[in-house]
Amino acid sequence: MELNKLKTWDANKEVAPAPSPIPMRECSCGCGYSFQPSRRDKIYINNTHANYGYNHGKRKLKNKKKNEINKKLAANVEKTAILTT
Repeated sequence: MELNKLKTWDANKEVAPAPSPIPMRECSCGCGYSFQPSRRDKIYINNTHANYGYNHGKRKLKNKKKNEINKKLAANVEKTAILTT
């Protein structure tokens, strides 16, 4: 990964701080910015990017599949309840 070609986020627009043992990371929201995370589990630049990534990410597809499975299971439960009574 070449950091020279990536857009870099610098909140203060000042000189970057001393290097960190945590490597530069690209924001998970899909904006294309790379940043120096302050924690190991930080995957977004800030709260705005986290909200965008959460609301526009894969979460909805995963929940859509869960909803389809739950509908099928509920239909099966209803059919078995009708058959047993």
